[in-house]
Amino acid sequence: MRGGPSELKRFPEKKDAKEAVQVWWKQQVRTVSFWVVLISYVAFVTLVLRGFLELVRGWIPLPPAVHGGIIGGITGGGAVAILQWYWRHRFRYFLRERLNEMGVMTCMKCGYDLTGNESGVCPECGSPS
Repeated sequence: MRGGPSELKRFPEKKDAKEAVQVWWKQQVRTVSFWVVLISYVAFVTLVLRGFLELVRGWIPLPPAVHGGIIGGITGGGAVAILQWYWRHRFRYFLRERLNEMGVMTCMKCGYDLTGNESGVCPECGSPS
């Protein structure tokens, strides 16, 4: 898998990483917080942009299609950014749990690879493993 959290690269096989991502998204789409954050963001940004564009309309005459494009582009791009920000920590923690279940020892706090570590303490962040 390209990009994404470094934890994805540490799965023994690509299919395991792909399965973990699929399980994660299935769980998230079923949660209320996912939809509350997404719908709240889209509604808020759309209203703010509409108000701003109405204010600017007198100064810069733009066709309605351009207004729709601006609102759609900013709202859509922002939705992706806010979802990434909001769920990034949760996703990484979920992947670390999956790796530990598969026997790939990983620090739950920082994601450091603990393979061969017998001290019981993460050398990266100092948390107990």
